Amino acid sequence: MSTEGAKHKTRIEILKFRDPDGSIARRLKAGAPISAPGIQEGLIGEKVIHDNVLLNAGINFLWTGFCGDAGFTPAYDHDNACIGVGSDSTGEVAAQTGLLAETLVEDCEDAWDELVAANVTSETDAGDFVVGTKSAKITIAEGAGNGILVTEARASLDMHTVKYLALWIKSSVALDAGDLQILLDDHAECVSPLKELNIPALSGNTWTKVWLDLGDASSLTAIISIGLKMIVDKGAFIVRLDDVQATNTYWSPMDTDYPEFGTSQRARFRSTFTSLQALFEWRELGISNKLGNHGTVLNRKTFNMGTKESGTTWTIMCEITLT
Repeated sequence: MSTEGAKHKTRIEILKFRDPDGSIARRLKAGAPISAPGIQEGLIGEKVIHDNVLLNAGINFLWTGFCGDAGFTPAYDHDNACIGVGSDSTGEVAAQTGLLAETLVEDCEDAWDELVAANVTSETDAGDFVVGTKSAKITIAEGAGNGILVTEARASLDMHTVKYLALWIKSSVALDAGDLQILLDDHAECVSPLKELNIPALSGNTWTKVWLDLGDASSLTAIISIGLKMIVDKGAFIVRLDDVQATNTYWSPMDTDYPEFGTSQRARFRSTFTSLQALFEWRELGISNKLGNHGTVLNRKTFNMGTKESGTTWTIMCEITLT
């Protein structure tokens, strides 16, 4: 009688570098080997662990591609794959669909209409979105001027233990860092915002996932309003927002030339987190085919990787072998 012996094994390596000027991060993201001169010398810590749980959704996605779905796009190639980390230590279960350390703030499936400023139109867009079926579409006309453009009400949300506000954003014009802000308030219409978070520079007409650092979040115990504010008058343009999350998760794209695959029955994924990224306690990780849990997350592993501090670069190498 034959014996079925197919199984998978995993090796996860966390490499930590002292990197105050970001030079090591830039080289690693460009695909440099860990052993390269000037990189190895910055190594201050290393942790290796084996085994993880492949999630049902990820396995089903792989079978879809393997069996030849005509519309299948490579699931975990260089352009799509990313590694995420989070602070939730809940044990791995195959039925999970992603990392757990995030909470929905606003799904953007309805218009932001708590407050709408003059010369601003707020609606939804069912033809241009990232998550769900719609995005929040804010059309700013000439003359809108600086100030709050729109706000949206929500049920009270405690965010005091959260590090980041993460969201998808698309602007019809290029923006410099700080041209727009996201507001959070425990009063209606963001009349006295507790947080005014600068949106980073954006290319025009490109959906971009951004993580906005909340800093000291101790006052964010009862958020009931979220808003969009213009700091630098950009004239007439359109902003779309989607999937706003309060999160202690962070997703990083593949380093250059990763993933590696095609030999030894294995795939090797590598992502580098720069000195200002993912500054929280790392207790979970996974591989996705889109930045965030709304991709198909292949796996999940929980263990204490340590707390990432500013000025350090951490790299994750995850090797999955089928035997």
